[in-house]
This record gives sequence, structure tokens and C-alpha cells, in this order.
Amino acid sequence: ICFELFGTIKSFAQNVAEVSDAIANFKLGSMIGRVRDLVADVFRCLRLSDLIRSFALAIKKLIQWIISLFTSVSNKLSNIWGALAHAKDCLMEVIEHVLESMQLCENVKDKSISLMGTCDEVKGHLGNITKLNAESYKSITDLADG
Repeated sequence: ICFELFGTIKSFAQNVAEVSDAIANFKLGSMIGRVRDLVADVFRCLRLSDLIRSFALAIKKLIQWIISLFTSVSNKLSNIWGALAHAKDCLMEVIEHVLESMQLCENVKDKSISLMGTCDEVKGHLGNITKLNAESYKSITDLADG
């Protein structure tokens, strides 16, 4: 839309420049019969001057609006990029804690498996102690040694 709009603006401005050049380059001596046409073109230019001024002001407002739009979009994109960078930093920080937690869970699993084995041994020794036989003495010494 902007491409077509500015193409039309350029064409209009070129037409005005051509009429202005024709008036400026008019040679009165060689074209006395065309004085009426010249006067008509001069009055046409005068009538168009207000239109040209209004048109130029409207284009100025349009360009200012486009600049404002791009500035706003740029600011919003800048904020989004900043937020994404912050989110990336937060994720990197969290990832370290997640990896550490995973290692701690693995350590807890290993210790739990070891504890299960120790509990089975203690249970076996306690079972032997309650029987009060030769195995009972061995179990008591094993438990005392840790």
C-alpha cells in the first residue's frame, strides 16, 4: 500500500513540476496566441497550490505516523527480545539446579539400596539373636562391629 501510495505521490509531484516548468519557460514573444492557455495554466496552478499544500501536509502526517508505528513496533520487539534473553538466562540457571537435583536423586537411590541391604542384614542378625544359639553370638559381635 505504501509503495503504491508513494508512487502516486511522486507522479502527482512530477506533474506539478512539469506545469511549473512550462510556465517558467514560457516565451511570450513566440507564442502570443497561447497567452490565454498560459493564463489558464497559471490560474490552475494557483488553485492547485492549496491542494498541493494540503496534500504535502497530509503526506507529512502519514510519514510521521509510519515513523511512529515503526518506533512503537521496534520498542515492543526490543522488549520481547529482552524478555526472551531473561527467560533464557532463567532457564540456564534452573537447568543447573535440575541437573544437580537429578544427581542428588541418583545418590539417594544408591543410598536407599544400600540401606535396604543393611536392614536385611540387621533383620537377619536380630532373628539370630532371638534364637539364642551359636549364631546368636556371631550376630551380636557383627552388630557391635557395625
